Formats: sequence, structure tokens, C-alpha cells
Amino acid sequence: MPVTRYVGRTTWFRGKRLYDILSRLKNFGKGRIVYRHVFSERYPEPSYYIITKVDPDMRDPTEKDPANHKSYAYGQKVFRGEASGEHLIKSCYKADWRLVPKHEEEAFLSVKAEVRPKNVVKSVLPFPPLMQHLIKEQQKEQGLDDMPTLRIAIAKSAMNKAVLDTEKQQAQ
Repeated sequence: MPVTRYVGRTTWFRGKRLYDILSRLKNFGKGRIVYRHVFSERYPEPSYYIITKVDPDMRDPTEKDPANHKSYAYGQKVFRGEASGEHLIKSCYKADWRLVPKHEEEAFLSVKAEVRPKNVVKSVLPFPPLMQHLIKEQQKEQGLDDMPTLRIAIAKSAMNKAVLDTEKQQAQ
């Protein structure tokens, strides 16, 4: 009997593609709540979309190229309990979406997330040891005594919520 060998990585997705769900709903699911299963397992805070608009590709599925799927979905995004307005849903093709049943929507939305504490980062740090050694030698040649410090800059993005300690003092 031949041995069956599977090639490729195993997927962690558990659900359906978003368009497979929305295409079976009235008005393409406008006003319904969908979430990615991966995010529900990864984070204690709720992450979901409330569907606001769907632009489906209604061409004959036998004639269109499956690699050129042109349907778009928009929704009110809530990521880790923080609402961030209406966005284009970019991961519609992933088979990881789940629909919240109508009778469970109220309970699903009533879950309140704890406010995550901001990650406060020092604005000035000492240089790494090797760099410190090289700077000290350079300072000796120039006849200087004081050791400079390394100023930290934080890249601001939707995912990075870190704050410098000087910014935190200014906000208070």
C-alpha cells in the first residue's frame, strides 16, 4: 500500500473565507459581526468587524479567473477592544472567518476589554558595551570626559502603542 505524504505547511485557519459567509446572507451581511478565529485565540480582548459595505464580484464563477478575485468588503474595525473606524478588510481570502449568530451578537458586543497599560520606554539609554568602549577611546583621544547617551526614537504605528517616558510626563 502506498504511503501518503503531505507537502507544504499546515494551516492554523479554522473557519470559512469571508466572501463564502457574506454571499449567503441577506444584503451580503451588512450590519452583521464577523471575526477571525486566530485573533479570538491570540488576544483576550475582542477583535471583530461590523460589516458596513460589500462590493461583490458577481461575474459567472466558471468564466472568471480565481486568482483575480475583485470583491471588496468594508467594516467597522475593532482590534483588541479599540475601535478604529471603517476599513477595507484585507484578509478576506483567509479561511479563518466566523459569523456571530444574531442571537449572540448582544452578548458578543457586551464583552468589555481591560484597558491595556501603555508600554513606557526610557527616552535615553546607555550605549551597548562594545560601542561604549569605542566611544571612550575616541573621547580619550579628543580629551573629553563625559559619556554620551543614546536617544531612543519610537516608530508610531497602529500596532505599536509604546510611549517615551518624556511624552508621558508631558501628557500628565
